[in-house]
Amino acid sequence: MIEARYQGKPINSIPEEAFAEGLSRSGLSPVLLLASPTTVPITTDERWWLAKENVSGHYGRIFYAAVRELVIRSEILSAVGGISDENFTSEHMGYFERLTSDEKEVVFSDYLRTLAECGLTCTANNLVKLTQDLYPIDATPDNIRKLSTDRDALNELHIDGMVLFITGPAL
Repeated sequence: MIEARYQGKPINSIPEEAFAEGLSRSGLSPVLLLASPTTVPITTDERWWLAKENVSGHYGRIFYAAVRELVIRSEILSAVGGISDENFTSEHMGYFERLTSDEKEVVFSDYLRTLAECGLTCTANNLVKLTQDLYPIDATPDNIRKLSTDRDALNELHIDGMVLFITGPAL
């Protein structure tokens, strides 16, 4: 649960010690997360917490967000697992930070094609959040309905910049 004093605050204004290590609490793989990397939601939903994770291997880029795990629909679990296992690219995502712009464009294209095959979307604004550990999807009611049984996850949340992430075994 997120302390009341942090609710509604920009993520970048919160002290690092307020963030728990790790984006997943369930220990499952893959994991579906609803994340707010810009603003902490004002919510009474106790399933939200502040989390941080190294998402770039040796490059040490830390991702900070308010997050909530969502239950993945059983009928799409295989497709979600394929995304988290990086079956959408022949590139090794552990080296994603080192890829050239052209190589990244190929990965982005392959990723978007894979999402489209599942009926999912990812805008350019979210696509740039793709890392070796986080696979972004637009946080729309339609995408949540396709991916999760937690259809009420966006209810009463009015935050710009929300994003869904699939994470794999690395987290």
